[in-house]
Amino acid sequence: DQKKISVTQMGSTYQTQDALRPPVLQTLDMKGDLNRLDAIFDRFPGAIVDSDYAADADNDWTDGAAVDAHVYGGYTYDYYFKRFGRLGLDNANIAIRSFVHPVDRADVLQQPPNIQNTFYLNAFYAGEGVMVYGEGLPVGLTFGGQRWNYLAGGLDIVAHELTHGVTDFSSRLIYRNESGALNEAFSDMMGTAVEFYFQPPGTGSRRADYLLGEDVITAASFPLNGIRSMQNPASFGDPDHYSV
Repeated sequence: DQKKISVTQMGSTYQTQDALRPPVLQTLDMKGDLNRLDAIFDRFPGAIVDSDYAADADNDWTDGAAVDAHVYGGYTYDYYFKRFGRLGLDNANIAIRSFVHPVDRADVLQQPPNIQNTFYLNAFYAGEGVMVYGEGLPVGLTFGGQRWNYLAGGLDIVAHELTHGVTDFSSRLIYRNESGALNEAFSDMMGTAVEFYFQPPGTGSRRADYLLGEDVITAASFPLNGIRSMQNPASFGDPDHYSV
């Protein structure tokens, strides 16, 4: 699909540095180099250099993962501001930095399970406004009976993960047991709310519904899109009530 993207011209290229919104809002392309991501995290944010930003020569972007991470990060900021008057994750316009392509899709079968589960089949909030979006799987390869595209391609995924930042800076729920479950539930609810704010309701690609991750995790041998359902949790094997 096509999206407008707010970027900054730097010399002869355009970089994913949002020039319109109040906070620093940047998207960084690791180009499949996990060692580069580790090096940046070791000296964050001082280690970031110009070549780390996603870039395009003519401002007609074709890297879907970079575009979606950048645009959907901006949408999530807009939602919290327009609906609640909140200035970003910490209510003080903390920088939002998104990292895409942390690994190379083609290398997935050569990677150990911990790398596959963290950087291919996952997206996560790393703290202090930092997001990492998994690479998904090559065409033709499935996991759990589902196809996995770039994790940044789901608006509800982006909003879910960034909402962990809102929780971190507000209630500071400890991420385990009941408080961890509340943390996840809040992210699911707000991620879905962001989806309904920007997308028309319905079924299919880029339609607001009560599935989580349905735009990028799609049915193959397993018959359902997404990883959870807020409407029918049991369809994914999740509990639908809590007993004391």
